[in-house]
Amino acid sequence: MTHRADKGSVGPLRRSFAVALLLSLALIVPAGANPPPSAVTVDVLEDFFLPSIVPLARGGTVTWDFSGAGASHTATDDTGMGLYDSDIVRPGGPDFSYTFAAAGDYAVVCTLHVGMDGRVEVPVRAAPPKGSMSSDFTITWSKALAATGFVFDVMVKRKGRTWQTWQDGVTIRQAGFGPDSPGTYFFRARLRRESTGAHSGWSGSAKIIVN
Repeated sequence: MTHRADKGSVGPLRRSFAVALLLSLALIVPAGANPPPSAVTVDVLEDFFLPSIVPLARGGTVTWDFSGAGASHTATDDTGMGLYDSDIVRPGGPDFSYTFAAAGDYAVVCTLHVGMDGRVEVPVRAAPPKGSMSSDFTITWSKALAATGFVFDVMVKRKGRTWQTWQDGVTIRQAGFGPDSPGTYFFRARLRRESTGAHSGWSGSAKIIVN
């Protein structure tokens, strides 16, 4: 199912209400309570994207719908990795889509309008969420192997400790994790272009509890 927001003439007041609603929902819905969607439509409006923050499953697709815009816009990767660019789209479209295979926090901007930006948030997966020292835990950070020229970085953190590198510059999409003691472990990941070092932001964290 494709998720989308209502279009229309959206002024500053409606924009503020939409942002407040998204933030309040984020506060009351526990992280991981529902899996993120695999397809999301973002409306490109006069001076902002709606929604501006897009939770998305690994391998999911975002479609930017320009049909409600009264001016030309772009939907452009702002991570520095050069993943995608719609180029200038005139009012009315066409739509532009991109598929995000890997976990990370991906910034998107309209290059024609300062301050018109958003994010696509793709999570890692840790399974099973609970287990014992003998359990087989699998951490998944991508739907596919890394594309040529790209790698994944994955970090792990014990509860109450700092983040540490676990997988550095790998091309595999998942790996088994063996805990060294009982406790709670957190994982996060990002996509990186090897040649330049440009990268996405770190994904939100997933956790396992080891009894």
